[in-house]
Amino acid sequence: MKKNNSKKYAKALFQIASESAEANKIGESLGMIEPLYDKEITDFFSNPFVDEGMKSILIKDTFPVMPEIMYGFFSMLIKKNEMKILPEIIEKYRKLVMDFQNIVEAKVVSIEKIDEASLSEIRKILGKLTSKNIVLEESIDKSLIGGIIIETDNLVIDGTIKGKFEAVRQELIK
Repeated sequence: MKKNNSKKYAKALFQIASESAEANKIGESLGMIEPLYDKEITDFFSNPFVDEGMKSILIKDTFPVMPEIMYGFFSMLIKKNEMKILPEIIEKYRKLVMDFQNIVEAKVVSIEKIDEASLSEIRKILGKLTSKNIVLEESIDKSLIGGIIIETDNLVIDGTIKGKFEAVRQELIK
């Protein structure tokens, strides 16, 4: 089984972006290439019978405003037949950028929309816990009985009634 190199490619792209004056353009470019995530398109780029040069020309023609660095990056992925892991590379790259900018994404799940004052308080508390700037993504889950769930990459706070019942149940089992 072939090893997934998405982290290695993300780090390389991040290093190139950090060293170049086009770091912002590279970030914008990654945002506009989402159509390349489609399975049929990744199958096309993984097809060994399609000429590598044709694949590179297709990217240049489809995305003419990308920095030259990005065309080189895509050419390398095409030559190494790694275009299929592009979504993973982009996700890992995005996490590297956020970490560099001292930002953590947190997801807040509740039964109804949370008011801005409460969200601000959540941001402040999470900021103290993580020592980072917090970007909140709010979602509604009507199946919750009450309370909220807060998730980051390495932290889960379950303040729901269901979560508290589950904790009590686990204690009783012990």
